[in-house]
Amino acid sequence: MSNRVIMQRREVRLICSGRKWTEVLMFETNGANASDSIELETLPDSAIDLLEMVMTKQKNMSISPAIGSLLDYMWENQKGIDIDEVWYDWEEIEHLFKKVWE
Repeated sequence: MSNRVIMQRREVRLICSGRKWTEVLMFETNGANASDSIELETLPDSAIDLLEMVMTKQKNMSISPAIGSLLDYMWENQKGIDIDEVWYDWEEIEHLFKKVWE
């Protein structure tokens, strides 16, 4: 059975200060690669744009070794991703990897 990479957005709010932000969590269903989350100040409207933003941040700033590992896994194995409970086949995201990850 193939492992699935999952990306989820979640709103985080500190009750004491009222500070709010969006966190993006990435993980693999069997836990072979570590999971991690990153904080984003702005959030794109589409899931594909969100994936591109995370990929670009990782490529340019190495924000998370775990997220880098998950993206490498997807690239090397031509795997799709579940973003906020919507599945995107490799063919739908391959152009992002060619644009950003190569």
